[in-house]
Amino acid sequence: MIMSEKELDTISLKVTKKFNQAIEKFIILDSHMSKSDFIRDAIRDKLRLEAPQLLKEMLKEEADS
Repeated sequence: MIMSEKELDTISLKVTKKFNQAIEKFIILDSHMSKSDFIRDAIRDKLRLEAPQLLKEMLKEEADS
């Protein structure tokens, strides 16, 4: 699903240099295209594990729109 810019919000965060380096290395080893892609995937994983109903509702809303 391709989203328009109107559907996207920006989240800014700071991480340590070591944490950033670990993310960059992981992106090279994995299938993520960018840090943003990696972080979106990490958020989905967190929701899938700890708030599956919330993720299900969110995905349904996206499919309905």
